Amino acid sequence: MAGEFTFDLSQFTKALKQAPNAVNTGIQNGLRDVKNDWQAEAVDIAPLKDGTLRQQINAEVNGLEVEITANAVRNVFNYAYYIHEDAGKAVTGEKKFLDVSAQQNEGKWAEWLEEEIADELKRAGWR
Repeated sequence: MAGEFTFDLSQFTKALKQAPNAVNTGIQNGLRDVKNDWQAEAVDIAPLKDGTLRQQINAEVNGLEVEITANAVRNVFNYAYYIHEDAGKAVTGEKKFLDVSAQQNEGKWAEWLEEEIADELKRAGWR
């Protein structure tokens, strides 16, 4: 004797259709959080002479990456480059303020991205 049963796949189908948008939203939310944190962390540990360098640290999300830059130019001399990449010595703060802040927070930021994606997938119907 053969049995018959049916499945209601409507919620699964709806969640499946919403998954790409949910993942994208989660990634963008996570990257925005990473951008804000990276910029704040870099500012906190950057060398402080007169504050110009710290004021000129900027970050933005471009697609699927976060870009951070520092630019402290006076009379065609780029103090930010000199400290971070060249022979400049950081009397206060961290010489490699952009790199160090990223290295110290890499694991935390990866968790944030995963959590944002998971949260958005839950909102889309995934359990």
